Amino acid sequence: MEHSASSEQTDDPYHGGLGYRPSFNSEMYANAITISKIARINNDTRTAEEFEGRAAAIRQGILDHLWDDERTFFYHVFREDNPNYELLDTREEIGFYPWRFGVPDPQEPKYALAWEHLFDPQGFNSTYVQQLVNKDLYGLMEIKRHSVAGGMVINSLAAQLRDYGTTNIVNVNTFLEVLHNNHSEHYAHSTYVDNVLGDLIGIVPQPDNIRYQPADTIHLALFHC
Repeated sequence: MEHSASSEQTDDPYHGGLGYRPSFNSEMYANAITISKIARINNDTRTAEEFEGRAAAIRQGILDHLWDDERTFFYHVFREDNPNYELLDTREEIGFYPWRFGVPDPQEPKYALAWEHLFDPQGFNSTYVQQLVNKDLYGLMEIKRHSVAGGMVINSLAAQLRDYGTTNIVNVNTFLEVLHNNHSEHYAHSTYVDNVLGDLIGIVPQPDNIRYQPADTIHLALFHC
């Protein structure tokens, strides 16, 4: 996104804040996995193993360096003037992106705690839509949810239900709440179509076909829409 909590803390609020982000690194992890799978289909073992190794290294780097146990979230890390690679002081919605690509360890329950911040009135939640940044940590930024960022969060929320399971706060009802709040009658971004077809209905592309794979019981909610 153009402006972020990290860019706002630099002399260049539009382009500044270069660093290691949970979003980009999760996408690179997914890209490496995809390349390795394509290589396997083509019997290219060398390329497959190379990118499987790259994917594993990126994933471990995200878990080791971008996750904060105390603040229970994935954070941006500044690349410049940050010799100790300290994490950003602010939660951003991009901290939810790793779930979309299967980065968090499903055997480690600590990662599920991150979702509490999405529904916390002192976190990302607000009266009508989720914020791009955590309100209690960076209250000067009254930035409402951008539909693209919100769409990615919904992708990740559906992945939590589909691949990790429900939690004390993540279930079909809370998924529908977030999906509804990210919709606007005045501006429908293409990401919302993906949220409805892929995350709500469960049309998920597979290597050999397109399958109907709803996230838990989300598809039942269609009868209430």
